[in-house]
Amino acid sequence: MIINKSWQQEHEDFNQRLNKTGAKAPLSLSAPNGLLQLAHANFDAFEKSFDPSSRLMLNLCTAGSGKMARFSDQANIEGIIKPGDVLIALPNSKAEGFFSKISMLGIAINTTLFENLIGEKIIIEDLLPAASNLHRDPLLTATMTAIWKDAETNGLTSAFFEHGLMVIINQLSNYRKAAHEQSRTVKSLSTSMLNQSFDYIESKLDSNLKVSAVANEVGIDIRSFTRAFRAATGYAPFEYLTMRRMEVAKNLLNKGHTITDIAILVGYSNPSKFSAAFRRVNGMSPTQWRALLK
Repeated sequence: MIINKSWQQEHEDFNQRLNKTGAKAPLSLSAPNGLLQLAHANFDAFEKSFDPSSRLMLNLCTAGSGKMARFSDQANIEGIIKPGDVLIALPNSKAEGFFSKISMLGIAINTTLFENLIGEKIIIEDLLPAASNLHRDPLLTATMTAIWKDAETNGLTSAFFEHGLMVIINQLSNYRKAAHEQSRTVKSLSTSMLNQSFDYIESKLDSNLKVSAVANEVGIDIRSFTRAFRAATGYAPFEYLTMRRMEVAKNLLNKGHTITDIAILVGYSNPSKFSAAFRRVNGMSPTQWRALLK
């Protein structure tokens, strides 16, 4: 197969983009026809702006975990990323955000070429709900992993890619329907109830606070509260509570407190459980975090 200069330049541009994001030891592949580019790389924790790409970007977390956020002019994501989670970035979206230390498998799709290949228009607006959330979706995870494994073995000329990409695009488009159905059935907490919940959580960060206690504080049952809180914030109540405790813990780590003292101050009677939660949220232990501050 003859590889033209434009493909070579596109591959070089892809690698330069990886380097700008701080990718460590990336493995990258580009299809000679320009349809897709793949990369698997490790990233240290970072906070930066992301240059817009003309491609649809699919990212699968393969190792590491912790807090992340990506805010763009089209969609915002904020949460806790873990291995198996998938997030997407829409074409031509300039963004900024931060990530914990993770490894990522990325697939960049030229949507114009893919539309020509399948003879069907991809409606970017249909992907907005998918671009606004992290996804723990076995179908997405398995398909992206299979695409990478096939590319490693056969290169990027396999007929499998067309089918795999179609599966991914269809699944992502389905989130628009799911989001619409959820908006019809789940009502968010009112602003006053949400603020009341936040205030109560902040006042109880040093205690063994239960979600049921927060639900009682605002006067609704725990199941309704959990669904309404998630609809309003994007977080489950316990996930938000843990995130806030870890934010307070990070501030305390900079003030010379012992790990045991910090654990107690953020509601953990067991320092080991606190350290495990801290690592789960931030991708490193409290001791490692403190070392970074020096």
